[in-house]
Amino acid sequence: MGNVKAPYSGFNLQGGYPQFTIPETYGTVPIVIPTGWQLPATNYVTEQVPIELIYPRPDAETAAWTKHRRHHPSTPYFCPVGCAFGSWPFYFEAINLPAGATINSFLTVSGDKLVAGPDYGVVRWATPIAGTYPMHIRVHQQGSGTRVDVHWTLEVTETGTIFIDSVSGNDTTGTGTFALPFKTIEAWWLGDETDVTYSEYQVCYRAGTHVVAADNTTTGITGGNWQMNGTDKPLIHYGHADEAVVWDMTDCTIVVGQVAAVTGSDISGSDMFFGNITQDGGPLLRDDPRQFFFSDFAKGAEVYASGEGGARNTWFNTTHSNFVVTTKSDNNAGIVFCGNPALTYKRHYWYQSQITFDTINMDPGATNPSNGNLNGFFLSGVINWLAEHGSCIDTDFGKGAYDPKAGARYFCIRNVDYTLSPLQHLAFVLADSYDVNDGGPYEMSYCKSLKTDTDTLDFNLTVNSDFNTYDSGNPNHLPVYLLRNTFSRSPVTSKSSLQIRNGWPVVEIGAIYVADDVRYLETDPTPDGTNLIIYDIASNPLDASLDLTGAERTANLGKFGAEVSE
Repeated sequence: MGNVKAPYSGFNLQGGYPQFTIPETYGTVPIVIPTGWQLPATNYVTEQVPIELIYPRPDAETAAWTKHRRHHPSTPYFCPVGCAFGSWPFYFEAINLPAGATINSFLTVSGDKLVAGPDYGVVRWATPIAGTYPMHIRVHQQGSGTRVDVHWTLEVTETGTIFIDSVSGNDTTGTGTFALPFKTIEAWWLGDETDVTYSEYQVCYRAGTHVVAADNTTTGITGGNWQMNGTDKPLIHYGHADEAVVWDMTDCTIVVGQVAAVTGSDISGSDMFFGNITQDGGPLLRDDPRQFFFSDFAKGAEVYASGEGGARNTWFNTTHSNFVVTTKSDNNAGIVFCGNPALTYKRHYWYQSQITFDTINMDPGATNPSNGNLNGFFLSGVINWLAEHGSCIDTDFGKGAYDPKAGARYFCIRNVDYTLSPLQHLAFVLADSYDVNDGGPYEMSYCKSLKTDTDTLDFNLTVNSDFNTYDSGNPNHLPVYLLRNTFSRSPVTSKSSLQIRNGWPVVEIGAIYVADDVRYLETDPTPDGTNLIIYDIASNPLDASLDLTGAERTANLGKFGAEVSE
């Protein structure tokens, strides 16, 4: 690891964390705080919004068939633990796990900084044994903030899981077991959106490429889309933890909503999970391609009505690749689209962790690409939404890889490293398209966004891009918190890094913006005296990856920017 100097006592680069008990209890389990991971007070941001558990939610809220609560003994178990807000980075303490199960508790040393590795905050069990196990993880945050105890019950059983092997499986002779897997999704789809043979099952995909378009010839559903109504079909889909699994989505959109026969009933899919899968391609649904469409959907035609549209949904370790808009894109194309249901039907507890966007592009011939209607994980009507540990490769989202649109509240985006491509219009959008029941709080922390080409980037981050009116008397209109992010500016001199429109309150804490005209407020490019750390790009305090260098690094590593000091 080289000559790494720890700036405070107790930090152990070899990974040992001595423990001691303090005179405090949390329920019936005494709090035992591992030492050596707490950062100096100047090297983290104190809690701005109370910490909130996003995934996994407790047993009382979830069904026994959900991903974290049921698992097959023939494959390695994995379960990410995600908490929004609070004072990051967290320490994940294993209070009660079965023998052999572990969690990567803290960030990993890389040179002279700490980074979030692929197993950070993830419970893994390589060889699960049949049985029922109480699981307990305690999440500690920096400083003296509230801890979160995460409890769930795990059943390891051969019941309730089917296996799909596109190479060695067989839909005729296979039974869906680990030893005799099916070959295609048709083995559980069975040509009928309402068939419930595999209701509440989990589906594990083995290595290879899987064509996931469904046979809808007898259902009236357009194209090869999945129609996920309630729990009629399996809602848990994941790739074997040790294998490379690809879904060919060229002819498929996963549609979560209602069918005409039962319009008005809540039959939306909740507790969906997609993990360890590369989801490749995207079809046309209406006039805009989407891999996931959460709304109401009638046989043969799209309809909007009041329906929940999905709650407690998780994407973990998924890559979304080769998704290109080649036609009209004025209606919010993107990986995930949600309609705007009534307040009583808001989605809640959505989690995206370790998401990679790879070659997600807007074709130059598409309608109005500068308006940015190709979106990333474009979600609306979501309360408590966490997106963390993401990256982008050769990607041109017009309006932001993460765009909390109408209905989004309590949204946290953390530790996303985003390199912008030529047609990128906006990198991140916050407080977008809100109404009287929407608007915050939002937190964006420890993210990077780099623009290197010569095409115009309007703004790296825009707050309130639709220029609606902020209402200071509305308790749902809450601040945007920008905590130690690093944004480059467009090489085009007339453009800036940050735009804040129409009075929306923004709190910046040690944010670095690499630009001459760092902040654009309406027509005034002059910083307004808030706690901005301003670096002129000509002074070269950051390298090509937006990491601090030289004396500025020595003085400020961990205090400002996306890097975390140890």
